[in-house]
Amino acid sequence: MEIAVSKLTSDHLTSSGGLIVGKEIANSIRRNPFQNIEVSFDRVEYLAPSFINGAFFYVIDLFGDVLFKQRVKVIKASSSVADVIRNSVKEYIDLRARFFEEIRSKKIYVAVHSGKKGQDLLQHFEKLASEKGLMIEKILPNTSIQRETIVLIMNVYGKDFTELEKYIYKATDVNCKVILVQSEESEIRIPTHFHEKILPYYFNRNNLVNKIEELSHKLSGIQISPTFNSDEDSTIHEPTIIYNNTSLPINTTPVFNKNTNTANVLVGLALIALIAAMFSDEE
Repeated sequence: MEIAVSKLTSDHLTSSGGLIVGKEIANSIRRNPFQNIEVSFDRVEYLAPSFINGAFFYVIDLFGDVLFKQRVKVIKASSSVADVIRNSVKEYIDLRARFFEEIRSKKIYVAVHSGKKGQDLLQHFEKLASEKGLMIEKILPNTSIQRETIVLIMNVYGKDFTELEKYIYKATDVNCKVILVQSEESEIRIPTHFHEKILPYYFNRNNLVNKIEELSHKLSGIQISPTFNSDEDSTIHEPTIIYNNTSLPINTTPVFNKNTNTANVLVGLALIALIAAMFSDEE
């Protein structure tokens, strides 16, 4: 199957433009996880990293890098566009792998929406976590978050994201790793320069409980098998970039551009949250 970027959007500079492509890729995978998807960048002269965030990082966050490497291919891209995609994707896959490997704390602060549903979800996660030796503390307005711990933001019931957003300020200010649990339908994408600190973790209406259990395993260091199985062998292939119809695997590791300006990411999150498409369930 071929997806032509230029036919879907003329915005190649923002994560919103990229997300249009990312959701098209995701829908194609849901319809048939065994088909190969070729993403054509014919007549696309320039890409911003934010576009790649929405187009490809979103798909990696949803389905994992194994399926992404096996099924998603870039074709008809100029050398400059192919290089940007190749470097960015390689960097993000490496970063995601390091995210959980670098966790050293068993202390997890959890923020959920107020109301019965949020509290029920918190109790379920507390039970799972306690069985694995994790220490859970619910975040309250006056909670003092310990440095270099884990903050879990469960943005799951379609309410105003600003209820939880303030806790990201507190977490990033004390160098915590933040996991943002949110719907696959959400329009919120973490700015690329903040990926080392904030990891999106997606669910849908059918797998929320399973995703929460999977997350508890990952936080306790237990490895989980990928959600999708391929009809190919289990070898992990490098993502394939094709430009000028020549296959070029990703094989370089670029320098990551770190940015610790907390205000930048939160302003970005606040703006995106205004258009976030979350579940409409009411308490």
